[in-house]
Amino acid sequence: MTKQVRVQKALYSQLTIESVIYKLAGKLTATLRQDGDYWVVDLVPQEQGPTHMECERLFAVELNDQSLRAQIFERTSRLKDLLLANAFSATSLIPSDDTSVSFTYFVYCIVDC
Repeated sequence: MTKQVRVQKALYSQLTIESVIYKLAGKLTATLRQDGDYWVVDLVPQEQGPTHMECERLFAVELNDQSLRAQIFERTSRLKDLLLANAFSATSLIPSDDTSVSFTYFVYCIVDC
């Protein structure tokens, strides 16, 4: 028996839904399809796995988790790129003759802008 979950496309990306399905692959089988403004996910618990209600709860919890992870990734990607660029660059972001400017201040300005 299949439990169907409908998720608004405006709220969750396909990548987020696919991440949820991947994360829960050990507990259930899921298929993803589109229906207008919704993602439709059919959840089938594996043998000796969670109940249909538990599948829906697991899906909702993981959907919130993956959505938050995607938002954090989006908000911090510029900072991560900056840190990696600085770590692997031959030169520093801070001129050697100007010790009054700190790297922490520079990062703070980029994140808050």
